[in-house]
Amino acid sequence: MGFNLDPCLDILFNTVGILVVITALALVSASDVSLVLESLPMLRETEKEPVFFECARGGIAPLDVETLRGRLTEGWPQPTFHNLPKLADMANARDVEDQYYDCRVEMEDFFGIQRSLNFIYELKDDAPLELDASVGKPGSPFVARLRECDPGRQFAYFVVRPDGINAFRMARRAAAAEGFESGWLARPYYWRECPEWGCLHAGKYGATKCAECGASLAAPVSFGAGGVTPGVQ
Repeated sequence: MGFNLDPCLDILFNTVGILVVITALALVSASDVSLVLESLPMLRETEKEPVFFECARGGIAPLDVETLRGRLTEGWPQPTFHNLPKLADMANARDVEDQYYDCRVEMEDFFGIQRSLNFIYELKDDAPLELDASVGKPGSPFVARLRECDPGRQFAYFVVRPDGINAFRMARRAAAAEGFESGWLARPYYWRECPEWGCLHAGKYGATKCAECGASLAAPVSFGAGGVTPGVQ
């Protein structure tokens, strides 16, 4: 006749769990750190149209997706599998930009079976960002941009870079004060995993090029296949 060890194991694991919690609380207390638990709202779909902004470099920039994309695609015929390479070449020959962004098109070819276009928006090095300290204050360009929009039909959508978190917090608070819902996407400046098909090498954080194939690891704002899908949070 064997012994049933399940009750003993339950007691052991519960004891270990309690000791882990006590140790964590003791460490927090000893280091004089305040522990804050905060839950972020889940992404949900909406029929409202997004108004885009990018939070980066300690500031915020408006991203006029529709105007830039319209200039890229002006005069296009109906896109088909066969004419996508030509359409991408047509768009990139136009040198589309505004004071904040350079815009271009990239075509993805999935082994000759499926093709798609991505619209790429790269924040300029000399873009006149609104610094986070002025966001939401009197005369704020961010607030002025929102007041051109309708909170009943539109919502603020933020692409948030690692050095734009404070600007995002200020902007989201200001958007709520103006009656706007908002959503966001956290995005690094550079991917860790290579985006090239057939490579997918995972390198070190902060690397600008893939150590395996040499492809760029830059992570610009993009819309299209594999790009941003906005929602409210």
